[in-house]
Amino acid sequence: MLAAIEKQVCFARRRFGRYEVIDFLAVLFGYAVSSERTLEAFYERLEPWASAFMALFGRDRLPARSTLSRFLAALDQVAVEALRTLFLHDLLARPLVKEEQPGGLWDRQGNHFDRDPISWRLKNEPSCHLDCAHLPKSWVVDHLKLMALS
Repeated sequence: MLAAIEKQVCFARRRFGRYEVIDFLAVLFGYAVSSERTLEAFYERLEPWASAFMALFGRDRLPARSTLSRFLAALDQVAVEALRTLFLHDLLARPLVKEEQPGGLWDRQGNHFDRDPISWRLKNEPSCHLDCAHLPKSWVVDHLKLMALS
């Protein structure tokens, strides 16, 4: 998808320095899924992790706020339609899942937790009881009771 955006979405732009369309889309995607109310707040919160965030998109540098503003002002209808078409094709290429997906969490090995990970560890890993010494006893007892009921 990223390669398609880089190749197929072009527009008559003024000066954006070293940035490409994907740099600005990365910022807009991040902002869209964040809980921040404004782009300004998003930029402030993102600042310590800007390099790592942009690396998720194969980029090395976060565009400055003023550069993003110039990009948005220069974005024309042709580029917007090209992006819309790419996103629509990507969406339609993914199969619709008819069966329900289980809720919960998965660890790095793909193990599914039907509840919170600590309850799962208490139930499935006997050695975990030793690791729980730092937790309040009432909390551990409550979790063990809940596990016994399930």
